[in-house]
Amino acid sequence: RDLHVILPSERAKRYLLNALFRQNKGPMLAPNIQTIDQWVTELSPKKIVHPTRVLLMLFEVYQEVLGAEAQPFEEFLSWGTILLSDFDDVDRYLVNEEQLYKNLASIKALESWQIDEESYSASQKKFMLFWELIPQLHEGLQQRFKALKGCSKAQAYRQLAENPTQYL
Repeated sequence: RDLHVILPSERAKRYLLNALFRQNKGPMLAPNIQTIDQWVTELSPKKIVHPTRVLLMLFEVYQEVLGAEAQPFEEFLSWGTILLSDFDDVDRYLVNEEQLYKNLASIKALESWQIDEESYSASQKKFMLFWELIPQLHEGLQQRFKALKGCSKAQAYRQLAENPTQYL
């Protein structure tokens, strides 16, 4: 009853439970076994927002930032989920997002660099604008989370990593 086992995945949890069952040759009182996701979710002081709701929140922010120029939801879906995955990676790997987005924008500017900015094609201008929008979209999404007193699962990981003593 004093043993708490944290495993990386649901598959590992099922494997351990089956192994304990086989070793004991039948049912037994097993220790508390959880996946890391379950454990972090349980510890998080903030409500973890479902990924589908996060996608809708990002779309709302996107519409606010771009206004009438925003793409319809169907087109947003093709890249919105990828952007959310990138945001999650930023949080899971404890990256300084402000510096990251600044560096990415600089890299993209260098990749499409031309001596005369006026000769950029419409698609190049649109591409450059998108890279400049990413920090605004990220910040807007963070504000939505703050208003909800919630977070994404990746943000819960980040909060645990940055301040583990608040969970003790």
